Amino acid sequence: MRLNPEFRRYMWMELSPFRVIGMPVVLGGIFLLAGIATHESGEPAGGTDMYETLVGTAIVVAILILLFWSTRLAASALVQEIADKTWDAQRLSSLGPWGMTWGKLIGSTVYAWYGTFLALLVMCVSFAMWDSISGGVARTFGAEVGVVILQSIIGLIAFGIMVQATALVAALTAMHQREKTRRFDVSLAQFAALVVAIVVSSMLDRYIDGPAVWYGAAVDGRWFAVVSVIVFALWAVVGVWRRMQIELQVRTLPVVWPVFVIFLAAWMAGLAWPERLTGSYRYVFPIVFGTVIIIFASYVPALFERLDPVRIRQLFASMREGRFGGVLAGAPLWLINHGVALIAVAATTVYIVTLPKEDAAATAFNMWASDGTTMATVAGTLIALFLFVTRDLLLLTYAYLGQTTRRAVAGWLIWLAVLYLLIPAILSGLGMFSLLPVFVPIWDVPFVDFTVPPVVWPLVHIAVVSFLLTMRWRRFSSDTIIAQPAASGQPS
Repeated sequence: MRLNPEFRRYMWMELSPFRVIGMPVVLGGIFLLAGIATHESGEPAGGTDMYETLVGTAIVVAILILLFWSTRLAASALVQEIADKTWDAQRLSSLGPWGMTWGKLIGSTVYAWYGTFLALLVMCVSFAMWDSISGGVARTFGAEVGVVILQSIIGLIAFGIMVQATALVAALTAMHQREKTRRFDVSLAQFAALVVAIVVSSMLDRYIDGPAVWYGAAVDGRWFAVVSVIVFALWAVVGVWRRMQIELQVRTLPVVWPVFVIFLAAWMAGLAWPERLTGSYRYVFPIVFGTVIIIFASYVPALFERLDPVRIRQLFASMREGRFGGVLAGAPLWLINHGVALIAVAATTVYIVTLPKEDAAATAFNMWASDGTTMATVAGTLIALFLFVTRDLLLLTYAYLGQTTRRAVAGWLIWLAVLYLLIPAILSGLGMFSLLPVFVPIWDVPFVDFTVPPVVWPLVHIAVVSFLLTMRWRRFSSDTIIAQPAASGQPS
């Protein structure tokens, strides 16, 4: 079998004889210290406390290696290639996007995986000894020792792949955004992987020791967490593959991100399933919750995807010529996501307003909204939220069409902080609650009977920003660009 040349190169670089010997020596010292500290001479085979401690130590060591060391190796692999000026040569090689993806993802972290597998080996042996001495594994975890070992191995491997792929995606995105890279990008990529790890772990941690309810069905919590991490790891690898296609200039349609967002919304909606409600209204909260996730997902590519006037002109040209494939290929990813959000909002609104008029019309939302909430209010607030996000994305486009794009995202974030935080805080401090819906998508304002539909104010914002955007776009129009050289006597 012919080994991936990128993976083979990393094997020769990372697995030198000195490093191969050094890793088990260092880890062996750590585990020996943990064993000595908890060894009980009067107990069989050292006592159950020693093996329980070794299990915990091995898991912690594996997580630390994967979360802090392997993510840095994965992110710095690409940064180092660019610093050494070898990335362009690799892009011209015969290695395709998928080969480059797994070659760099696994190859750059092969030494960290070597240490992880040693820690997992200690974990497995300690689990087996712990259970053979006292049967403590079955009592502690409520499952056979073989099942617990299998879940731990699969979960930790999937966790490692997830955070490593996230770090590599972040590094690829940062490089593509500026067309150059910095050492600081490695730390940013590590931070992105850490955020993903914290978010996923916090969502799944409560299911480790109990059952999980997903779409009303009770499933084994530990297996649910393991399978969820596996799925997220696969999505992270797909993200690396997609970014690698962009780097190797493989023409593709932007379908991976929208499909992932739809999956994430469906997965989260299953966790938000209300257990106490029956009838048609039990579906309202998960559907609205999933729709809100799709709406907010437009911000993610907006933060990391650069937008320039040339790309906008090409998009307009594809639209005029009726080239649907060119429109999809040239459209910003946040615009594609926002189109999906528009469909989701429309479908959710139609579903909400066509529900039967029952006495329990507001009970679906009384768990988080005040009494008296109606389905019309929910639909109006959802539409207002979508329109406010539309305004924000138009503001981002306006920022990118400024004199310099280098600070476009930073300026955009400042505008959002002023509009969503500073102004509402001032209005609340002055007791002017009736003006809050002008700046934030809320309807149920305390102490005020505010009767203007919530969709009016974001529409006004969109009209103002669209006017400003049109004025700024004039200097990028084709007629203006052609007229400038002609006016200066230069050939056009």
